[in-house]
Amino acid sequence: MSEIFAQASFNSGEWSPNLYARVDIAKYKSGAALLRNFFVDYRGGASSRPGTQYIIQCKDSANPVRLIPFQAAFNIGYVLECGNGYIRFIYRGGVITSNTEVISGATQANPCVLTIVGTTLTVGKWIYVSGVGGMTQINGRYFIVANVVGNLVTLHNLDGTNLNSTTFSAYTAGGTASRIYEISSPYTSADDLRLLKFTSKVNQMIICHPNHSPYVLTLITATNWTLVPISIGTTVSAPTGLAITTTLKSGSVNYSYGVTSIDS
Repeated sequence: MSEIFAQASFNSGEWSPNLYARVDIAKYKSGAALLRNFFVDYRGGASSRPGTQYIIQCKDSANPVRLIPFQAAFNIGYVLECGNGYIRFIYRGGVITSNTEVISGATQANPCVLTIVGTTLTVGKWIYVSGVGGMTQINGRYFIVANVVGNLVTLHNLDGTNLNSTTFSAYTAGGTASRIYEISSPYTSADDLRLLKFTSKVNQMIICHPNHSPYVLTLITATNWTLVPISIGTTVSAPTGLAITTTLKSGSVNYSYGVTSIDS
């Protein structure tokens, strides 16, 4: 029969099964056989881990996707969505967006068509819509650009179906469409993304995979990231067109010289 025991502290953490019988150890009474989804406070208390939050579905659900944490500073942390040839960036509960364009119209139709004068959007891009007057049903939502003809941008839902706005309120004014920011990646669906190994320091992350040379991911700004191969070895060309003179005795001794160069 089980016995109820009041435990006031868990600050010795989760114990190995090899220590289950070591009741003689002082920390035995402040440990646990299993602690899952709990944080242990330095004062001894254990509190449940906060739940996860749905942000957005991944860009390419047909292929494996891996989420990687990137801690650039104490109070700056990103989640990288690494998928089939791309990387997206999630920050504080939202996807990083860029290239905001002004909306000047939206149709009550199936599919919904936005008017964006001088748009640079292309088919397949994902956008975030906000600030629309009247047709508020499309605010705070993500869409896929299904077609672009001049200033007219046709929208699809994220599942690829038409955005049916026939029952939405009429558009009045305002609104913006921001493109979801992403960069190209050498890691594709042919690679096992579980094999990605990474380590970060401040604004850079070194990423390794057995099928690729090492890469360095650099955070410049929230909407400016670079991912380039790591150059191993010197990048300075050997010097040419050199000549030497010497005041050393010649004839009985041979002298040889080596010219080297180093990078910064």
